[in-house]
Amino acid sequence: MNLPDPARSRAVLIGVDSYEHLENLPSVRRSVRRLDELLQADDLWGLPKKHCTVLHVRDQSPAEVLDIVREAAAAAEDAFLLYFAGHGLVSVRVGQELLLALPKADRMREHWALPFDQLRHALVDWCTASRRVVILDCCFSGRALQGYMSPPADLAALADIDGTSDGTYVMTSCSETGLSSAPEDEEFTAFSGELIKALERGVAGGPDPLEMDALFKHLDEQLQRVGHPRPQRRVRNDGQLIALTRNRWKPPPEPKRAAGKDTRDSREGRPDPWRAARREQSHPVLDMIGTDVKVAAVLLSVLLMPALIFFVRENMPSPLRHQRGDKPEVREAGCAEANQNSIPICFPYQLTWRLPASRTTSTTLALDSDTDKRDVTGTLRLGDGCDAAVKWSLTAGELDVAHGVLTSSDSERELSRFLATDATTMEFRAERADTAGCTAVVAWEDATLE
Repeated sequence: MNLPDPARSRAVLIGVDSYEHLENLPSVRRSVRRLDELLQADDLWGLPKKHCTVLHVRDQSPAEVLDIVREAAAAAEDAFLLYFAGHGLVSVRVGQELLLALPKADRMREHWALPFDQLRHALVDWCTASRRVVILDCCFSGRALQGYMSPPADLAALADIDGTSDGTYVMTSCSETGLSSAPEDEEFTAFSGELIKALERGVAGGPDPLEMDALFKHLDEQLQRVGHPRPQRRVRNDGQLIALTRNRWKPPPEPKRAAGKDTRDSREGRPDPWRAARREQSHPVLDMIGTDVKVAAVLLSVLLMPALIFFVRENMPSPLRHQRGDKPEVREAGCAEANQNSIPICFPYQLTWRLPASRTTSTTLALDSDTDKRDVTGTLRLGDGCDAAVKWSLTAGELDVAHGVLTSSDSERELSRFLATDATTMEFRAERADTAGCTAVVAWEDATLE
């Protein structure tokens, strides 16, 4: 299925990040802003700015929000996208319908929340687009797949009112009883963060344009891998084939195969005329000198290899090299051949800090400055043999990358964080938060920054 015509399509992105009676969600605002940028990117969809309505709800009433959605839905001819991120509530009334919480809403103030059922009817009654996509990033969002007081009736089924729709796709960040995740130390919400990452980098092996079902399966796999709630979906007609963006992932180039008569002759066991000519021109004395030179070269390379490896390791730029502060111990994870001369290059993949009692350590690592997008991965682990509690944090500039506490009972933390920052340094801090007299060992294993 081809991409929808941006000139005949519309999108409404609703984000509620500030609440009077519920917890604020600062990552929601950043999520909405980044999705808006990606939808307008020429190499993804190229949706005109005037066709993408971004609504950071502040004082609007549920009726005012509904009017904005209805107006955009009525103007859409080819495709319509509705996205909501914020708190989700469950109505205490019969049917327990999904409520999209606006700033003044909470469980005692349902009248300040927007019932999803009203959005459903707005799309059914007013949306003229043949392709309709709804993405909800909120708690209990799976209830949008059930419908109001009627489990078999969902948005996709109701939207299919005349049989002419190319399809409807509803994607939710969790099940009807699930809780969505918006960690305080993350740039985006858990679900929207993976959605943004998929659009920014593409989906490996996925189709181009990027169909909704391929996108959903990728998000399901990624979110499940890091322990976040699994998303849900509901499809009608050919909704799984709807594609709103291109897939930025490109397959790696195929290795070049040697071509020509010489290669075929060698493969088929035929004589190489150039090699035969060299044999005819050989001389015993020259051959002896040549052999001695080769032997000397091999011996020299063996003697100089350790020094060469040390020089390369010490001078090769690394995205995680020590700059100042407490220098961690470094252990190599392995070596790889770096060139055709088979010179091994070994990379430091484990950084280790030792913290005696009442000790605080701080290490600043230098980062490459030629990119503003990085993946921080690895595992932070508290070594065995010391009943310690270590408070730690990882920051890049003003961005809180990750933080937590390592204890003997909860001794490891997997790091999987996508950064969008132009910071040139990253700081690791660790502090003993116990009274044990032993020395704690904190290791960052498989430390990578791609």
